[in-house]
Amino acid sequence: MTNEILDHWGRIDILVSNANIPFVIKPFLTISWAEFSQKLNDEIKAAYHLSQAILPIMKENSYGRIVYIGSAAAKIPEKNFIAHGTAKAALVQFAKQIAKEFGEFGITANVISPGLVETDASREQVKLLKSEFTALTPLKRIAQPEDVAKAIALYVTERSAFITGSYIPVDGGMYML
Repeated sequence: MTNEILDHWGRIDILVSNANIPFVIKPFLTISWAEFSQKLNDEIKAAYHLSQAILPIMKENSYGRIVYIGSAAAKIPEKNFIAHGTAKAALVQFAKQIAKEFGEFGITANVISPGLVETDASREQVKLLKSEFTALTPLKRIAQPEDVAKAIALYVTERSAFITGSYIPVDGGMYML
């Protein structure tokens, strides 16, 4: 993938790491180590491999913008979401480590943390939760993919050149941290 991008564009300036890793939703005492560690391992493995492939190129160019897609579960525990929440918390820390290590090379690394987003994949879940989430969200609506895209766009422009290692919830104010 990296070589194809370089062949076509000549350089890589932006990485958006958005892994859709399935996970079990279970109480802690019923989740097996295999179920728990699968989510943690797969989440970090995806970010790790993408970052390993792209960072040498960004470092050589002395420029790069990396955005990892997290989840509110990284900071707000939810019952039965221990695998997902722990994996996303690890991703937030991973992003900070990347920000720290590669900042001197003009590379930033940040986390966007979407709340519930209405997509084709989440449409059924949104139907079940829409009224509850809308009532809890100060902006009184469910996020659309464009809301997340706009937040990513903020991080990859020069307007945010001095922001790194940060975490922005994109949830309409639902989880004000």
